[in-house]
Amino acid sequence: MGSRTELFVNPSFGLEGSDGPVFQCDTAADAAVPTAVFPVSSPDMSSQYTSEERTAMTSRPGSKANSSPFATADREIPAVSGLTAVIPKMNTYRKRYVTMVSHTVYSGDLALHVEAVGSGQPVLLVHGYSQSRLCWRKQFESRLTDELRLVAMDNRGHGDSDKPRDAYEASELWAEDVRSVMEALDLDDVILVGWSYGGLVVLDYVEAFGTDDVAGINLVGAISSIGTEVATERLGPEYIELVPGFVSTDAEESVETMRQFVELCVSDDLSPEDRSYMLGYNVIVPPHVRDSLRDRTVSHETELEELDVPLLLTHGDEDAVVLPEASRQYAELIDDAERSVYPETGHSPFWERPERFNRELREFALKV
Repeated sequence: MGSRTELFVNPSFGLEGSDGPVFQCDTAADAAVPTAVFPVSSPDMSSQYTSEERTAMTSRPGSKANSSPFATADREIPAVSGLTAVIPKMNTYRKRYVTMVSHTVYSGDLALHVEAVGSGQPVLLVHGYSQSRLCWRKQFESRLTDELRLVAMDNRGHGDSDKPRDAYEASELWAEDVRSVMEALDLDDVILVGWSYGGLVVLDYVEAFGTDDVAGINLVGAISSIGTEVATERLGPEYIELVPGFVSTDAEESVETMRQFVELCVSDDLSPEDRSYMLGYNVIVPPHVRDSLRDRTVSHETELEELDVPLLLTHGDEDAVVLPEASRQYAELIDDAERSVYPETGHSPFWERPERFNRELREFALKV
């Protein structure tokens, strides 16, 4: 059924001098439909514009607020030739503008929400159980986008993707989702990054379609199996205790379980803002989806053992969700697998230690 594409600009800070330039944003080569955007109504930016400029920005016919947390200060506007955005001057930092494209990709009749940013080596980021593409914020807002084209999908049942009642058990469905995104966005020789349950999804794809279009794989605190004795042994006891609450239809119990889960995904205490941010995209996953995801019996040990592309295993040494022993066992299956263990880090190295994670992801992606 194709894909629908929207374009907006994501402002992020960079240590690049003091004066902000004028940024021209007529169209984007990455967009299927020409669009243009400019920043408005951000608390730290609104004072930089005259009242006439703010009125013009906010009252243009057809404009709508951009709901993405990656670009909360932007408005999306239909393409206007010559539209220019003035980046405000700042004392120490300069606003660094990155074009992000939002896609709706169809896997069969199911709509998947996908966002892409940057250029260069393509990297497809696949999130974990009850999560969202939003978990990759510290990668989307980083200098990775200078050399990598980052693509993050909301898995079926998650985020802004469709959430059917029954469409989660077959590995072929998950594999087809990944392939649909790769085809719609022309991701050739892609790096597949699978976090937690996302590792299972990545290996679902490998089982179904092989690695002809894959340059390398990064498994981050990932599982390779589910529903087996071995798979359960690789999970932390605190995580297993939360399982009944994952599928509870009692709102209070469900939210409390997800709060505990969010806290369990990191080793240090979360700030109130980060906790709310993560809890928000966890609780919108319906209990029936979480139940269906756990009701699978899949083992991809063979796919791991026969993997013929470079593999990077990333794991926090204090991971209480998927125990570090899991990635050690994966490394034993593949002679040339690279294993990177993060000290004092939990289940989310990309969030807890983004500088190291981004550096290692860049190095891995550019050398394969």
